[in-house]
Amino acid sequence: MLKIQYHTRQLNASWGGAKLTKTISGKYELAGGSEEDRAQAWSWIKNFAPEAAARAGLLEPAPAR
Repeated sequence: MLKIQYHTRQLNASWGGAKLTKTISGKYELAGGSEEDRAQAWSWIKNFAPEAAARAGLLEPAPAR
């Protein structure tokens, strides 16, 4: 059996359980992690990857899910 798998996300960075990924369409997403992990991630994103925050359409950290 041949199984073909397409990668639809690229991991750009992670903080604890929070992961910043980029989809094949160019959208950035921050998912997972504790509130502390996400706060650390947003601190880094705001300083070093503002284009990721702008492309995600998020101005402030989203609540943990």
